[in-house]
Amino acid sequence: MSNGSPPLRGTMVPLSHFPRWDQRIVGFPQKSIFHETAWLRYLEKEQGGQAVVLRIVDAKGRERALWPGLTVRKGPIRIFGSPLRGWGTVSMGPLYHEGDADRLMGAAERALAQGGVHHWEFVSQTLGHPPPGLGYRFEFSDTHRIPLGPDDDAMWHRLEQRCRTAVRKAWKCGLSSRLAVDGGFLDPLYELVAATFGRKRTTPPYDGARLKRLWDTLFPLGKAFGVEILHGSTLASAAVFISDGTDVYAWSQASAPPFNAMCPNNLLYWEAMRHSSRLNASYLHLPGAPGSSIGRFKESFNPEIFRFPFWIRDRSAVLRWGRRLYFEWQSGLARWRYHSSRAAK
Repeated sequence: MSNGSPPLRGTMVPLSHFPRWDQRIVGFPQKSIFHETAWLRYLEKEQGGQAVVLRIVDAKGRERALWPGLTVRKGPIRIFGSPLRGWGTVSMGPLYHEGDADRLMGAAERALAQGGVHHWEFVSQTLGHPPPGLGYRFEFSDTHRIPLGPDDDAMWHRLEQRCRTAVRKAWKCGLSSRLAVDGGFLDPLYELVAATFGRKRTTPPYDGARLKRLWDTLFPLGKAFGVEILHGSTLASAAVFISDGTDVYAWSQASAPPFNAMCPNNLLYWEAMRHSSRLNASYLHLPGAPGSSIGRFKESFNPEIFRFPFWIRDRSAVLRWGRRLYFEWQSGLARWRYHSSRAAK
């Protein structure tokens, strides 16, 4: 609670006002690749928005928090996302060393309202839950966070027995792995992704061109890598991972059904663990809801279940209903695209 302390003050500033942004945010405990310049500029191009920072100071003008995000428009509605769902961004939210959640949120909300923002969403694991009555609601995205280490043997023995057996089976079936040296594997990977979603009668949340733009943005910076699992020269499974040196995130992955009995995905994630540990990363994040079929598979890597909470706030009930209708429309559009593509074949 605020304990009677003076309120903080926030202003919304374009990211371009921080020419040394990446150096400025080093040392914040919440920092991830999703706070960095490369990712924010990538989102600008993909989402057609503007990268901004909520700069929050105390009564003496001392900086207390930096809160990056994007402002985008949906018709007349101005939205601030840090991030929004569908951006392929696991987390973002405010960067701060210490602070009172109530005061921080109050300063951010006033800055957003002054900036003409009607709806905002963000992810933060450190703010906790706000007191009732502030108008926020929550949605959660779960991930499987696998602890890494410099010792392959220790990581190997941490896997469940069924996972180790599956990796050995992949080797016995003649599967091999390699790190991608360029983006040549992206087209075959996306074909597998599209086929996977097609079997679920839906479409991927991104297209092949977006996957290539992500790779072209991050791979030259050493912040993305790919793993391919091969049977001879045939691609059995592949994935793109992104990394900030501390955490590695699986961003796109799929396998070819004819090879699934050979356990290519177990081998893929094992090799991703080994490579990530060599990058001195602490965790490998694999998305997937616990209890689902994909979740049960990933549980064989003995992960921690980590929840990313989306804080969501609308300035009016009309916007709240509009958002619900928008997502229902998106879902219907995905189903229509799937059936249209099937009918065209």
